[in-house]
Amino acid sequence: MDYIRGVIFLILLLFTSSCSKTDRKEPFRVIDVVGSVGSEKIINLSEIAEFVEYIPLETTLNSLFLGAGNGGIFYEGNNIFVKNKLELLVFDNKGKFIRKISRVGRGPGEYLSLGVHIPSGGNVIYIHNIDKHLEYDREGNFISERSFRDVGNIQAFTAINKIGENLYAIEPFDCKDNAVILVDSSLVTVGRVTMPSNFINNSKTLSNGMPGSVAQWRGTFYNYNDSLRITWFYDDYVVSIGNNSTGPDTLYRFEYGPYRLSPGKDDPRRITGDLIRLHSYINESRRFLFMQFQMGSLAKNPRVMYPVGKYGQDRTFSVNINSAYYDKSTGSFVFMEQPRVGQFGFNEDFHGGPAVWPLYISSDNYMISLVNITELRHHVAENKVSEELRALAATLSDQDNPVVIKVKLK
Repeated sequence: MDYIRGVIFLILLLFTSSCSKTDRKEPFRVIDVVGSVGSEKIINLSEIAEFVEYIPLETTLNSLFLGAGNGGIFYEGNNIFVKNKLELLVFDNKGKFIRKISRVGRGPGEYLSLGVHIPSGGNVIYIHNIDKHLEYDREGNFISERSFRDVGNIQAFTAINKIGENLYAIEPFDCKDNAVILVDSSLVTVGRVTMPSNFINNSKTLSNGMPGSVAQWRGTFYNYNDSLRITWFYDDYVVSIGNNSTGPDTLYRFEYGPYRLSPGKDDPRRITGDLIRLHSYINESRRFLFMQFQMGSLAKNPRVMYPVGKYGQDRTFSVNINSAYYDKSTGSFVFMEQPRVGQFGFNEDFHGGPAVWPLYISSDNYMISLVNITELRHHVAENKVSEELRALAATLSDQDNPVVIKVKLK
């Protein structure tokens, strides 16, 4: 509790000069994770969604890609954006290929690494390189760039995120205290958000100071509309920084009860035992949070998956990971059981398609996911699906681009 008070104080102090006395800050919400342990169940997509649409992405020599994970696909302004190595592929909302954006290089308006954020509306594309933030219009024309090399003599960053027009959150690559640094448009450092010192010290003790071994102790960014959320895999809290320096809006705390990681006592790298910790990224819609948790020995039914490229074959492996979602309108938290072997997420009961899990949530409340052609065709052959989905699968070959699953959320 001392930690969250400290974090809130830090952020409130940061924004005091720009907030009026009439600003109201929502209290953080407690998400009861511990109360749902052992109660995993299959959840139909219709419980959280209004409809689902399958969008095959046009396959050409310029648009071919293998797949995309969290942070690799976006849907804004009726366009679909897909990261493909150092390029950004752009499709319309029917899957037709529009253009490829590629500005690889060391000069002005160019980048050597590709981190992408598409603000609401999709009219601007933000790209962060290892040391600078670049902006392009939706056609890929260069607008501006801002270097961060002069911020604290730091030469490289793992993440840069622009919040509104005048605030940036940056995470140094060589971060000694796991801080996310907040700077304004003049490159003045105006605040820091850090993990509690006891977690940081514990990570350094466990890693024996080896570089790179505390990577999972870094803050993880995700965007909710035009606000930035920051999470840590081994901590309880989600910190939010609002658009245009309006201060913190909503904070979440995960209640792990006796299964909470104890710094100085538990090895955070453990994937067995009675410990729960956040696994992978969070996606947030207007009504829901979508999360995954490392459950250790607490998983009622471990998730059973196929190796990459081996979908539907005899060989499988299992992991003690559960998907979960939180309903912000009711306060309910649900652990989810996978609908079938090789798939996880929501059971697609509109067309009988493969399970759906978000890779992106758009500002207009669509969940975006992907399914590769091999998995889709195998699923259609082995399950009862709608005639519409069966007809779509029949038009595709294994060499085609993956299919986007676009879900309108409640």
